[in-house]
Amino acid sequence: MVLNPKSPIGRCSARLRRLLEIEEEMALQWRVKIIAPERNQHSSGRRWLLPASLGVPGPFSSRPVSADGKVSFHFSHETVTKGPGGVSILSSGSRRRYLAAGAAAEHEAYITRPEAVPTISAADFEEYAAGPCAVGGLDGRTAAIFSNISDDPEKRRDLWLKAHLHEREANPDRLVFKANFLKPSDWRRLASSEGLGAEVRDIAARMAEIPAGTSKVKGDAILEVDLVEGARVKKAAASIVGPWDRKRLPIRLSKGRGGRTQFRLTAEFPDGIDAAARVRITQAYCQYLAEFGVMYTAAIHAPDEHNDERNHHLHITYYDRPCSQLPDGRWDFEVREKVEGQHNRYRYPHRQPKISELARTDGAANYRDHRALVVTRMREHFADICNAELTKVGVQRQFDPGRYTQMGIEQEPTQPLGPRAAPLEAAGIATTVGMSNAEILWSFRLEQERKECEASRCERQNLRKKIASAAAPLEPSNEKSALLKFERELAEASKVLDDNEHEIAFFRTILEMAYARPEKVSDTCSRILATLDAGKGSARDRKDRALIEARLEEADGFFDQILAIQERSLGEINPIVDQVHTARKKIRALSTEVEPYLIADSSVAKKMIMQDQPISSAMDIGPKGEDQSRAKFDNLMDRILRELVVLPPTESQKHFTVRGISKDEYLMLSSSGFAPLAQARLKKIASIQHERVAQAIRLLEEHGHQTLADLAETESNARRALLHLKVYADHPLLKRSCASMQEPIVSESGAQDGPERGSEPIEAIPARSEKTDLIDLDSKLASEKEAANHARDLTIRDFVTFIRDNPGVIIEEHDGSLRLSRESAGDWKISADVFSEEPLVKEALADRARANLEIEQREAAAANDARCEQHDQRLRARIMKEIDCAGVRPVFWNGERWEVTTASADLAEIANSWQGHPDLQAAYKASDRIWAGRESLDQKKAMETVSSSFDLTAKGDGLKLLRDAKADDPGYSAALLKRHQENTGGRGKR
Repeated sequence: MVLNPKSPIGRCSARLRRLLEIEEEMALQWRVKIIAPERNQHSSGRRWLLPASLGVPGPFSSRPVSADGKVSFHFSHETVTKGPGGVSILSSGSRRRYLAAGAAAEHEAYITRPEAVPTISAADFEEYAAGPCAVGGLDGRTAAIFSNISDDPEKRRDLWLKAHLHEREANPDRLVFKANFLKPSDWRRLASSEGLGAEVRDIAARMAEIPAGTSKVKGDAILEVDLVEGARVKKAAASIVGPWDRKRLPIRLSKGRGGRTQFRLTAEFPDGIDAAARVRITQAYCQYLAEFGVMYTAAIHAPDEHNDERNHHLHITYYDRPCSQLPDGRWDFEVREKVEGQHNRYRYPHRQPKISELARTDGAANYRDHRALVVTRMREHFADICNAELTKVGVQRQFDPGRYTQMGIEQEPTQPLGPRAAPLEAAGIATTVGMSNAEILWSFRLEQERKECEASRCERQNLRKKIASAAAPLEPSNEKSALLKFERELAEASKVLDDNEHEIAFFRTILEMAYARPEKVSDTCSRILATLDAGKGSARDRKDRALIEARLEEADGFFDQILAIQERSLGEINPIVDQVHTARKKIRALSTEVEPYLIADSSVAKKMIMQDQPISSAMDIGPKGEDQSRAKFDNLMDRILRELVVLPPTESQKHFTVRGISKDEYLMLSSSGFAPLAQARLKKIASIQHERVAQAIRLLEEHGHQTLADLAETESNARRALLHLKVYADHPLLKRSCASMQEPIVSESGAQDGPERGSEPIEAIPARSEKTDLIDLDSKLASEKEAANHARDLTIRDFVTFIRDNPGVIIEEHDGSLRLSRESAGDWKISADVFSEEPLVKEALADRARANLEIEQREAAAANDARCEQHDQRLRARIMKEIDCAGVRPVFWNGERWEVTTASADLAEIANSWQGHPDLQAAYKASDRIWAGRESLDQKKAMETVSSSFDLTAKGDGLKLLRDAKADDPGYSAALLKRHQENTGGRGKR
């Protein structure tokens, strides 16, 4: 799908892209490649002194969602080991970072610092969690810190310091030389290289002198070296002797490693849960770690003014050696005793062994693979705990611990920004990892838009093909005329979408990309300044206040530039968006109307054909754009929800069914145009009815019928329960529960609808009378309440109509459900909150969200076609340019087709396969005429030169040519041959 930069929408997109630091060519190919800004590092490291790059798209897009509605989450696991010389080595995957010896204790202090950890009042703590907490405050509040080491932070610090001190000492980093893995001649090349150090050259010289067949042990050599220097030596040696066999490395780098002193785990909490749930998740996960026997400290971190308000996360540090404190204050692993009779040997009588389950298996499996499996299981367990809390509060979007590929997501994974890059990105400073993530996120977003627009275009093409196939074999008739009319109208509407919808989708994504960084910077600065205005915040922020205010003004200025372009662009785009929206509605209507004609032996199709009526009568468009058949369908669904019972599928009946509807209503629900939508709606209604009946049964069992009837005078829940008990009397769940109820269900007439105490259970509740008004909440409800309910229903219907008829409304996602944005709600702001959970409103919101998504997808379709055409134009221009500049004949006609040769083999292949374009045909013919004239002229000149420059001698049938330097010229050779034939009367052989 090609974007057209010269179209109205293309010009608007170009204005936006000029603000961004992205490569234009890549953007027009639905990819994002960021032009890296010049680095301007500042010695003080204060981020507000570094220049902002507001034109660089920020990596702040939302996470992709899997097909089953789950999202990935941040869960990192790092290891701290004891390095050479007592330093700490922090390892995360393949990355290693050297830290100070006391890094484990300092990290404990960092994650438990008071300004980062929220507190819980002592009165509320029992409600929050059932387990103990590590740290209590003097003000009656408890910090959200959990530990099985000690309540005292000094004792916890002492454990980490002593653990590092008494863990196994690390061997130094070394280079290991294998003599048998390299030829003596290669060792001599290394020994004579000036790019290697003297010690390395000496070892290489010794390796070259070792005779072949020497044992490996005697042939090995070891050189203690710094890890960085060792990597440099290894790379330099490989560049001298060429690539090595990865399984037989002649120079191998061995990293010095000591005992493990600390594990660090960081995980994000899901959005949509409260502080109590976060505490329960932390305690449950700490209990999971305690079952291994580890010593741990866990701390919940709440977002501050520097973070997004959703940035609640968990830090856990743990030690994989169980330990306890002795009465004398020492840890059990500190105590050592001299082994009698052995020099410099000690034993540790109280030290407990490390937990083998976390590092090694009982078999011979690779310990690295086992360690990765342990971390994977830890991640899965954390997801299970979080998902259980999300289920409690009804949040549908849950955590998925799998990789993107396992989730069915095609996006390339991004890297965590980390504690260094994240604050810089929030201040508008582009980092390497941030730019890489932004390229991945926005390229994926554009590619998804392109694919969706392409899929939509293919659906329209397939529908047109179906209509054409159905009409082709028919004799002239009303049916064929109808199908041909459908095809023409569909072609007209499809042309509008093919030209515009992909460009609109592209424009909106570029607009989001432009807003991403300035919005982030503006939010960050505003939160920090609000915190400072409240008398809080860090001393560094107070010192940088003027810089923060200047950065906020800069971000708002960039924001205003984008807004000005957007406002200017909407004046050009909105008319096209209206056309696209109208075309979509037209296609939806045509699809519904033409469906019966495309189904063989359809009773509905036969009925419509036999009526011999104009097609327009089959779908009468109302004043608000809703067709009457859809309105009847919606009204029926509303009545089913209020009055009838939806039965779930069974072994004999594979679909949802409804009792009490008429034959015409059944035909409408089972028609091909409505059947898929009807089944989806009935499934939702069945779920709603099941919840209503279950709630009514719970209240009835809790209070009894008489008490429930008394409560109905004042409580709406009781009134609804009585209503649902009457309306859904035939519901299977209510029938099953009726047999085991101890409290009878008494109807208004006084008759018992359930068993008396001590009586035999009845099989089912008697069916209600057909004359019973199923919409009344209670027979005692006054008429004004009925009118109020009716007015409420009308308001909901009007609100639904507003959502469906206004493509400009914005649909937002909140806690896993869709909501109408208050900014675009107009006069319906209150209804947007009050009616958000109504089934009709939910369906309208879902339809509008899909419609808006379709608009964004199809707006980019025409742009892709324009981009392809532009690419083809460039190719044709290159082909014609090379033909014009060719030094030898580039075009030949072989009697059937043109044969083209160019300097570029790929371009020649394209030119030979691209024969039918008129521009190329004209270029080929012109080139052929030019070269034919040149060859004729060269031949004449050559013939004039032959008589004076060469002697031609014929012996028998042979030809001897005495040539000069021009004899290789084709025209010259042809002239020689022609002159020879003239001299010999045509007897000379060619």
